[in-house]
Amino acid sequence: MKEIVVTFIVGLATWSTIYVWTSGRYTLPQKIYLTFCVLFVPLQWISIIIIYFYNSSRISYPANNTQKFKRVFSTSEQEMSLLVLKQKGILTNEEYHEKLEIIEQNSNILKTNLVKEKVKSLDEYKHLHNLLRVSLLSQEQFEKKVYLLIKDYESYMSIYGNNLYPKHTWTLYQKYKQHLAVEKSNYSYLDFYGAWKFKNYIIYFNNENEVKFIFDKSTAIVGTYMLENKKIHIKTRKERYTLNIEDVGSHILSYINSEGNRFTGYRL
Repeated sequence: MKEIVVTFIVGLATWSTIYVWTSGRYTLPQKIYLTFCVLFVPLQWISIIIIYFYNSSRISYPANNTQKFKRVFSTSEQEMSLLVLKQKGILTNEEYHEKLEIIEQNSNILKTNLVKEKVKSLDEYKHLHNLLRVSLLSQEQFEKKVYLLIKDYESYMSIYGNNLYPKHTWTLYQKYKQHLAVEKSNYSYLDFYGAWKFKNYIIYFNNENEVKFIFDKSTAIVGTYMLENKKIHIKTRKERYTLNIEDVGSHILSYINSEGNRFTGYRL
């Protein structure tokens, strides 16, 4: 009789341990703790019940959750869905084009809202807002200026998109609007003198054929340079580089390195 009771208890302990590990109602640390509790079966059972009700009071599980997550489908995915429904005859041609117009309208609204949020982070917007606060601009003047800034930023976004370096590319965009390029056949050393700001570094050319790459306050590479056949050959103590010049002039310097990567900076 005693052996039957022991076997029964061991079986229940095994079952309860399996239940814990297959259940989605317990965290991993809780499962490990409850497994160790099998050494004292009553403690395990009591703990299973207590933790079960504790978790139930804190966690909303998918089976009981009335709120459903909505996946945001991209514009192209929405258009593809419409096309499939149209091809299968579920949507008429009129309905198809009507839904396409709605998608385009929604897409334009999203783009406009994105641009407005981006514009609010610009220094130009902050300066305008400061002038509004001290009454140097009227509300109407402020709104007109912001509208022009938004249109300008939309043009910028059409070129650079939603990139990872908006501060650099926005300045680059502004510099390009003022840029006067030098004819490639007329490049001279004078065209390169000064400091040029790139995404992660600055290049400084002086009038003594010296060049310096400045990466941060404590890191720099110094060498000499020579202009030849629309290329700048750079020599440092350890390496040699060649910059294939694509554009240089009043505000912009653009080159392609030996690996074929293009880099564009603006004059400081």
